[in-house]
Parts: sequence; C-alpha cells; structure tokens
Amino acid sequence: MATLRTTLPSLYLNRLAFLEDVLFDEMPIEAGVFQRILKVRDMGNKPFVKTTTVASFGTVPIKGEGAAVTYEDLAAGFDTTYQADTYELAFRASKEALDDEQEEVVSDAARALGSSLNYTYDVDHANLFNNGFSSSFTGPDGVALFSTAHPLVGGGSNANRPTTDGDLSVASCGPR
Repeated sequence: MATLRTTLPSLYLNRLAFLEDVLFDEMPIEAGVFQRILKVRDMGNKPFVKTTTVASFGTVPIKGEGAAVTYEDLAAGFDTTYQADTYELAFRASKEALDDEQEEVVSDAARALGSSLNYTYDVDHANLFNNGFSSSFTGPDGVALFSTAHPLVGGGSNANRPTTDGDLSVASCGPR
C-alpha cells in the first residue's frame, strides 16, 4: 500500500514548516557558475568597452643548448565592442506587509529574487556555449565559437576543435 499524506497527516503537516527553512533560510544563494568559467571584468559605469586581442603565436621551436632565443613580434588580433546588459526585476510590498513580517514572506521573496538573478546570469552566460555552433552568434573573428575555420590575422584559418569529430583524448585533439 502506498503511503499517502492522508494516511499519515501529522507526519507530513508537521514537516511543512521545515520546508520553508530548506528552501529559503538554510539554502545559501550561491554566486553564479559563469564566474568560474568565464573571465569576468568590471565595466564600471561605462555603457560599452572596446577590446583588442593579440594574435596567437605559432608553434614554439626547440632551442638548442647555448642557441639564441627565437623572438616573435606581437600582432593585433580582432577588435570587439562589448555592451553592458542591464537586468531589472523587483517586487512590491506594502508598508503593512513589512510591519507585519511575522512569517518573513517579504524577506523570503527578497532571497528568491536574488536567486532568480543568479539563475538569469547563468542562463544568459551559458548561451555563449549553447549558441556556440550557430552562425547567428559570432565572436570577434566573425565566426561561431565552435567553428573549424577561424580566420587568422595573417591569413589562413585555424580550428578550435578537430575537423573530424571524435572522443576527447590526446590522440584526437593533439597537434594537427
């Protein structure tokens, strides 16, 4: 026989009060995941930021003992302009609701709003990867993130994934 709430009402009803503690009071609002994956810079109060990348170097040559070091000049990469997004969401509470904050509904709603903002940041920044194969979402070089034909400043192209798909291993992703 299945256990139903109607069979043991005191077991379930007595524990409903603890559900709020689990969801709001005891559950910390964690910082977003995107900050652990992406390099995040503070834009200050600027509406946009322009950046210039440095073109990558070629393969590093082996230096013989006592031989001179090989030098390569820096070359400008692609310019990018980033525009800041503004996120806004709020809720209203009457003065009476704040004065009668016995059940901590308003403070729970504030924590839920903070959690919603963290979730929104994570979803928004995950779109970098979610749309990484789409030609509608291009990077500074004008192609999708997971393209196999990124143009190089000096001519030619380079891929950030193998031309032939395979399991992630040293053999499949090693030097090409």
